[in-house]
Amino acid sequence: MDKTGFFENVRKVLACRTPALGCHIYQCKDCGHVELIPHSCKSRFCPTCGKHATDVWANQVLNGFLDVAYHHLIMAIPWSRRGGIIIMNRKAGLNLLVHAATEAIHQWARDIKKMRMGILIVIHTFGADMKWHPHIHLIVTGGGLSLDGKRWIETDPKFLMHHAGLKKRWKYQISTRMKKAHRESQWRFPKSKDFLREYPLFAAMINKLWKITWYAYIGASLLDPRFSIQYIGRYTKRAVMAEYKIVYYDGKIIRFSYKDYAEGGKTSYMTLKVHTFIGRLIRHIPDKHFP
Repeated sequence: MDKTGFFENVRKVLACRTPALGCHIYQCKDCGHVELIPHSCKSRFCPTCGKHATDVWANQVLNGFLDVAYHHLIMAIPWSRRGGIIIMNRKAGLNLLVHAATEAIHQWARDIKKMRMGILIVIHTFGADMKWHPHIHLIVTGGGLSLDGKRWIETDPKFLMHHAGLKKRWKYQISTRMKKAHRESQWRFPKSKDFLREYPLFAAMINKLWKITWYAYIGASLLDPRFSIQYIGRYTKRAVMAEYKIVYYDGKIIRFSYKDYAEGGKTSYMTLKVHTFIGRLIRHIPDKHFP
């Protein structure tokens, strides 16, 4: 994201529900009492407005769901590739992850099951501790429309597909698309990785990814996808950090709580300098006009 996008969202949050954004004025006809209702900023970066946006989005999505079972899938790239290229090329990199995840599912459905599946796909860029952790959430139909469009093909509600097969398809889609993007000169590289401008070196790095374990989670069949939609929405539309998680602030350092999945989901605490905290926070602001 360019700096203007960061500043625009930060200014909105600071001005949220203040006279700076204007207000509506209401007056009682009987007693003359006047009430001022300040306008909200409607930024996804705002803790308050983000919560409202989450609820609206979840309701809209659920209204469009088919009356079939669904599965919740999560796909992530290896930790060693989360920084660097993707964070330096946010829009192109995140778009690549979306298209790779979508095609990995569509390819399986088309080639193995001879059907087209319904897919809802959402990007998350952060983990519980606000580190850069781009990954993809998918809600997919437990079955799909036959390729000729004449019938609905059911799948086993207890088993969607093999994890190993999904990981290979996901890995293949990411690797081939990253190489293609390099050949089309789409990538910018940090100075420390400038040598990757040479395609043979870049391709060699990508090829090493095949030796790394990739993450792909396939959840059980969801007869009611409401919980998963609301769960995903909390991390998609709301702000990165909920205010109640901040337990200490003195102007120089800030301490916050987070769910530590590496420790079995227990509550852990992290203390950061204010500027470091702000840096982690704003890098997750969505690019303008980016879903």
